[in-house]
Amino acid sequence: MRACSFCRIYNFFCVVTSESSYCERCFRSYLECELAFLDAKAERFFKEEERLASEIVAVYAKITRFRK
Repeated sequence: MRACSFCRIYNFFCVVTSESSYCERCFRSYLECELAFLDAKAERFFKEEERLASEIVAVYAKITRFRK
């Protein structure tokens, strides 16, 4: 796993807990951890992918309905 910039600068071992998407050092120091940003961005990406997949299914259903 890659380390956040704070842990990389100070050569800390970067540990992300399952309860939060912040690493332990950033959480204790009240810093914004970029690992949280990446997790949120990935979450939005997967939600958008799921939405687009459902739209594709809806479009295929319309196509088959119009063909009949």
